Amino acid sequence: MRLTPRELELLEFVLDQKFANLEMLYLRFFEGKDSRSSRYALHRITLLKRHAFLCATRVHTETGSFYLATPLTHATVSQLKPERSISWPTEQIDPRTFEHDKRVTLCRAHREKRGEVTQWLSERRLKQEWSLANGYRLSREYMPDAIFTASAGHRVAFELELAPKTRERYAKKVSRFLEVMKSPDGAFSRALYVACSEPVYQMLLSVTRPYPEFFKVMRYEEIVPPKTTKAGE
Repeated sequence: MRLTPRELELLEFVLDQKFANLEMLYLRFFEGKDSRSSRYALHRITLLKRHAFLCATRVHTETGSFYLATPLTHATVSQLKPERSISWPTEQIDPRTFEHDKRVTLCRAHREKRGEVTQWLSERRLKQEWSLANGYRLSREYMPDAIFTASAGHRVAFELELAPKTRERYAKKVSRFLEVMKSPDGAFSRALYVACSEPVYQMLLSVTRPYPEFFKVMRYEEIVPPKTTKAGE
């Protein structure tokens, strides 16, 4: 199979995000003014699966298949992009982090599709490129879910909060992020929190309120329209 540049980018996306389903991949790589359905996207994804670049799996709480990258994908992308640190394939979906990971990927797909962000570095890549992150005094414990470049050009830490935590835990991470953002060689200069419930949203607003120049808090639905909050439907 001859991989197109779009399919190569798609495979790297799946490696970075652990998994993806048809909805995510269609939205990010195929949907456009000339595409009225996901039929062609499904055809190409089926070919990628047939040629062992992707494998399909199921999640009992969801409908439809989710796709994982394979060792062949890792070898191929590494060969074609030797300058990059390529994430290793995920062998299986972890049910403990599935909902969080799914929502992070949907946020990325929507924001990249709208041209709001570029150069997305997933948490997997950040942890893999450990020496770089450590050089910015960012420990694994406080690693954000991603770092991206905003349309204005500055680097932004992305953090999705699914379940409520104590105010102390939020405050501690906010403090660590501030250390990085105030450093001349910090890995990012702004931080975006995305809250998946109203109580979490209000808590994050309260904790970050003293630092409006550094933090922005958004509701999940502001990024991902409600009709696509459940991947696989």
